[in-house]
Amino acid sequence: MSLHFNRDIFPPGGWQYYQPETNWSLPNPLNYSFTGAAELIHSHRAANAALAGGSTLAKAMADLENYTRTRLGQNQAPPATAASYEQQPISGCRTCGRKG
Repeated sequence: MSLHFNRDIFPPGGWQYYQPETNWSLPNPLNYSFTGAAELIHSHRAANAALAGGSTLAKAMADLENYTRTRLGQNQAPPATAASYEQQPISGCRTCGRKG
C-alpha cells in the first residue's frame, strides 16, 4: 500500500466493510477502531464455513484497509504532494463531512 494511510485516524463514515459472499456489512461502523473492525471481520469469516479457510486477522486488516482506500478514492497513484485525507481540515459533521 502507498503512504499516507493512517489506521489510527477515524475515516469519514467509520470503518465500513461489506462481505459480498455472505451479504454482511460491519454493524455500527462508527463504533470501532481499525483493529476492532478487523477483528469483527475476521470473526465473521471464521464463523462461516465458506469463508473460514482463508480467514486470518492479517488478511482482514489488509482487506479493511483496501476497502477503505477504495471507498475514499485513495487507490489511485499517490498524490504529488504530501497531502492526504488525514491532513485535510475537517469542517461540519466529523462522520459524514456535511456542512451546516
